[in-house]
Amino acid sequence: MLYLLSKEFSLSSFFVSVRISNWRFSFLPYIVGICYLFLLLFEFELSISSLLNLFLFLLTSTGFAALGYFINEYFDRTSDALAGKKNYLADISNPKQVLFLLIILVLTFIPWLILPSDKWSWILIGLEITLFLAYSLPFPRLKNVWLVSAGIDTAYAYIIPFLLASHTFFLFAEKPVQPLFILFVFISFFIGYRNILLHQVKDVSFDKKSGITTFPHKTGHEHTKDIIQLCLLFEIICYVSFFIIKSVDTSTFLLIIISFLIYLLLGINKFIFSLQKSGSTWDNSYIDQFHQIYFPVLCIIVLAIRDFDWIILLPVHYYFFIPPHIRRFIKYDLLKRFKEIYIEFAIWIRWIINHIIYLSFHLFGVDLNKEKVSAFQYIKKLLLSRLL
Repeated sequence: MLYLLSKEFSLSSFFVSVRISNWRFSFLPYIVGICYLFLLLFEFELSISSLLNLFLFLLTSTGFAALGYFINEYFDRTSDALAGKKNYLADISNPKQVLFLLIILVLTFIPWLILPSDKWSWILIGLEITLFLAYSLPFPRLKNVWLVSAGIDTAYAYIIPFLLASHTFFLFAEKPVQPLFILFVFISFFIGYRNILLHQVKDVSFDKKSGITTFPHKTGHEHTKDIIQLCLLFEIICYVSFFIIKSVDTSTFLLIIISFLIYLLLGINKFIFSLQKSGSTWDNSYIDQFHQIYFPVLCIIVLAIRDFDWIILLPVHYYFFIPPHIRRFIKYDLLKRFKEIYIEFAIWIRWIINHIIYLSFHLFGVDLNKEKVSAFQYIKKLLLSRLL
């Protein structure tokens, strides 16, 4: 039986079935950044224990993300067929689906044999899986209840993963829960809620064909747009507030908040006016890019400032969690631009030094331009004339 299942296995088809492209460079980097933040807050030293807990939590987070997409995809086969939408499990055989589910369950639960946990950990895990099922199962299929579907998606995609991450690292650090982290619960809610509303806006035509009524379909695009903008605004207020408060105790957090504010200023037009009136092309990815790309890297940099050994995370994070288009930009465009800047800088420095030398000689009545020699050649000529 195991032999037959192993013949059914294909890594590429497994990744497709759990729609890894939907969350590898979005949800997962956000959770990775949260984990780095806890390493920073609790001043963990680089050790086998801290690296193991970090790796295992990322492993279980990968399992939960894959499980959520797998369950949703499995129970969406009929509605996707009605809407003419591609379903990634429709063409996969039942034995292969069973094998994929087993792999996902192993990824999800085996790490908890080692990760620190208590009853609250298992309550959160149970709640996460319950919401997966309640959202997708034919009954109650809360995905079809427009008033609660976006909230449930937000809860299992962002809020519960954050609560589970924070609780796990609080247990690992043996520290009490800090009330300030309620701000990050709100941040997780606002990120998740605006993203699921945006997803529903883009999927509104498919949902109509499937007979699914979503929030944008029920309340209208303009009303949905207003809510997304409010979420974005409150998200930024909470984010800035959290790091300003933490910076009072720990000055290194200033690097994160200053970087975030500069990032907002550099893209102020994208931040304020990111939601266009062209329906499905609404976009608020500019802020998401900070959460998913720059925030985790900033946390690694601050970790390395405190303890340089943590710099080991940077190449690993770069390879696994930085999107390919950003890696290409860094590898080709950014390095090319740095080279151009270096050449321009070298030209300016050379000009400044030469001008200082020229003016210095000119003060003593020597015009190097008229002499048609360099400073070195002039000094050499002067010394030889004196010696002879």
